[in-house]
Amino acid sequence: MKTDTLTNPSQDLKQHVQDLNRDAKNIAQDLKNQAAASISGVTQEASARLQAVKGTATEFYNSLREFAAQHPLKIFGIGVPTGFLMATWRRR
Repeated sequence: MKTDTLTNPSQDLKQHVQDLNRDAKNIAQDLKNQAAASISGVTQEASARLQAVKGTATEFYNSLREFAAQHPLKIFGIGVPTGFLMATWRRR
């Protein structure tokens, strides 16, 4: 039977607590780093998608303006009945 492990149990316990504390800090730091990397990735993906949506909206707006400039009577013919229907629907 080994007696050297039982010579100073309080010192062993202190060392184990210190090791546990160090391991917990390392795990917390790793989790923090992983969360930061995940958030960064999500932010970049969201920014890219937002830019794509902005580009599509800008293209749609420009094509609508071009159509309106080329066909003003069609826009008027579509706008008047649409406005009338929306006003009628809103009053109900």
